[in-house]
Amino acid sequence: MSSLESVDMNNSMFTGPVPIELGSLENLTYLTLYSNNISGEIPVALTNCSKLRLLNLGSNNLSGSIPRELGRLTELRNLHLDTSQLTGAIPEELGALTKLLDLWLYINKLSGTKPRSLHGCLSLRTLRVNNNNLTGDSTPNFGMFVSLTSLSLSDNGFYGGIPEDLSKCAKLQVLDLSRNRLTGSLPKFTTNFSSMRVLSLAGNDLEGPISPWIWGLRDLQVLDLSGNRFTGELPHSFPLLDGMRIPSNTTFTTSSQTTLFIELSIKGAEQNYTFILETLIAIDLTENKLSGRIPSQLETPYALRCAT
Repeated sequence: MSSLESVDMNNSMFTGPVPIELGSLENLTYLTLYSNNISGEIPVALTNCSKLRLLNLGSNNLSGSIPRELGRLTELRNLHLDTSQLTGAIPEELGALTKLLDLWLYINKLSGTKPRSLHGCLSLRTLRVNNNNLTGDSTPNFGMFVSLTSLSLSDNGFYGGIPEDLSKCAKLQVLDLSRNRLTGSLPKFTTNFSSMRVLSLAGNDLEGPISPWIWGLRDLQVLDLSGNRFTGELPHSFPLLDGMRIPSNTTFTTSSQTTLFIELSIKGAEQNYTFILETLIAIDLTENKLSGRIPSQLETPYALRCAT
């Protein structure tokens, strides 16, 4: 058993605690217990598995805090502790995981601020801490994560402005800062976010005009700016809508799926999406102070699924 390198027990209806005996598997590189009914705390014994590259305990009923000892697992690329009942702060020690690519801590009961030590995780591609009780200034040093493709801080208590150094994250596909306490106006980014698929800033206290760079996001599928205090006139045309037009004879297959994550509030109904199909298209500008004529593209869309 000590030579075992992979344990995959996804969706296996397991109950009870995480077996501490797993900590004796010194050659273990992949451990995934995703989507069971596992309860109790994350055992510190797992940190004996020093070769772990993937640790996925998501979608269980885990409680207690995130062990700071996880910072010893310096080979980790993917750490998924989402969708449980974890409490306490995000440990500073996770900043030692310099090879980490994906950090998923969303839908827990975590509190405190984003640890500055996470700046050591410069290879991060996805950072998802949405749906927690986190607070603090939203602005510091996100620009250090130049490889980020998905950043979700939604449904927390972050305050301050939109981080201006996000302009350095040119690979972003998903930016979800919705339902926080963000204030101020939108930055005047000059970065061409050519891969941006989802932009949600809904449910904050942002104000001023909608910056021109947003209307130029030609690959955007989801734009949600609702529930703010944006002002000014809508442009006569939305260049981004040209990218949202899908010919009616388009055939979609499983290869059309993009593994992204977003929670949308469309006409007051919360919808969770574990991936964004290329057929899912939504624009929500409601509950602002915008004026002007509805752009002509919205009057005769090819495949515009939702414009509110």
